[in-house]
Amino acid sequence: MALKVRALAKLATASVSAANMPLTKKGKKIFASMKESYGPKKAKEVFYASANKGRIKGIDYRRTARK
Repeated sequence: MALKVRALAKLATASVSAANMPLTKKGKKIFASMKESYGPKKAKEVFYASANKGRIKGIDYRRTARK
């Protein structure tokens, strides 16, 4: 069971790349901070997991609210 969850987590993070979602100034700043704290690979996982959960908003142009 644990292996299946890890495999799915790897697939989920592999499909998300920075090239697909251009970051805003705020997103770049948060991502850089997370890179320092977590390292590049884990930072990417934590950053996009937080964005998907809704913990951080306004980090990329795709997710910005249109008024």
